[in-house]
Amino acid sequence: MKVTASKDVHIRQGQAKRNGKANLKGVLHKGFSIEVIDTKEDGEQIDGNAIWYKDNNEDWYWSGGFENSKKPTLLKSKNEINLSNALFEELSINEIHKQKLLGKGSKVAVLDTGINIDIFSNI
Repeated sequence: MKVTASKDVHIRQGQAKRNGKANLKGVLHKGFSIEVIDTKEDGEQIDGNAIWYKDNNEDWYWSGGFENSKKPTLLKSKNEINLSNALFEELSINEIHKQKLLGKGSKVAVLDTGINIDIFSNI
C-alpha cells in the first residue's frame, strides 16, 4: 500500500520508536510517498497512535504523519471491492459491471502495467 506524507515525517532506522538521534535516518517531506510493506501496531505511541509503517529499506515511519493513518486493510478475495484502501489481484469484467463501477459518467484510471487487455473485449 502506498501512503503519502501529510507533514514531514522522521525516518527511523531499525525500530518503530523514537530513540533521539540514535535511530534518526532522515526526514520524508510532506507530499512524498512510501510503499508500506509491513505495519506494527505496538510501536511507540505518539498522540494516542502506536501504528508504524515499514518500507522496503526496513525503515519505520509513524503512521500519524500520513494521509492514510490507519492500519491498511487488504482484500480477502479478489471479489471483494474496497476502492478507498485496497489491493486488487484482478477483477473480471462481470464483477466490474456487477459492482456498478462502469457506466455513463464513470472515469477509469489504470494504475497497473500488468493488465490483461483481453478482459475488455466484451465491452
